Amino acid sequence: MKNASARRINGFTLIELLVVVLIIGILAAVAVPQYEKAVLKSRIQANMSLVKSIVEAEELYYLANGQYTPNMEDLDITLPSYTYIRGGSDWKEYRIGEDVKSKIALNAGSYNLDVYFSYPVPGNNGMTHTLELRLKFMNRSSNKALAGKWVCRDQKIAAMTKICNSMGFTVRESDYLLQF
Repeated sequence: MKNASARRINGFTLIELLVVVLIIGILAAVAVPQYEKAVLKSRIQANMSLVKSIVEAEELYYLANGQYTPNMEDLDITLPSYTYIRGGSDWKEYRIGEDVKSKIALNAGSYNLDVYFSYPVPGNNGMTHTLELRLKFMNRSSNKALAGKWVCRDQKIAAMTKICNSMGFTVRESDYLLQF
């Protein structure tokens, strides 16, 4: 008996080790998704400052030329990095920033400008969805509710809605959440 209690003081029983492993597993199951969401949100917000700078440069370009431009090269702005992906005469898509997943599309008509910032978001069952932050300057449009406002397109998918809500988008307008 004396020998058994000595072993007990110097070590742990198998049940105690299993309880500790179970507690660590539960904490990890709760913490890892929260950590991934925080990392995703920080990556999106880091690129949002670039997007806001592009929007300001577009406004200055509009004041000087009377129209918007889809070409980054026409804007009076210095970006850390961007790469042309594809486009047409009135729209261009670029990768921006250090993160190769971030994309921005400039869709510029003579009176309208849509700025789309998109980022892939992992979803359920291994699917990837695209979170889209959008700013529309519309002088002629049927949907004036979105004009001049930042919107977060979440496609009513719960994981994306949580990210949009955490960034301050709350009011629903179709597939978009608006910021007020």
